[in-house]
Amino acid sequence: MKGAVIAKLTEHAGDELRHADMLAERIIQLGGTPIIKPEDWYKMTNCGYDAPEDPHVRVILEQNIK
Repeated sequence: MKGAVIAKLTEHAGDELRHADMLAERIIQLGGTPIIKPEDWYKMTNCGYDAPEDPHVRVILEQNIK
């Protein structure tokens, strides 16, 4: 099922990228400045971020669920 999982995660990543683009556009429309440096994202997030270090499908799924 690895191929199906990869396809689904790729689909979700594309959705998240589109959402981020819409959000950035709206922030600009409202006169703000989007945060563009990843190190600043980590400081400002309330949900954290764990970079994937283990490529095992189960581990990646668990990280995405978290």
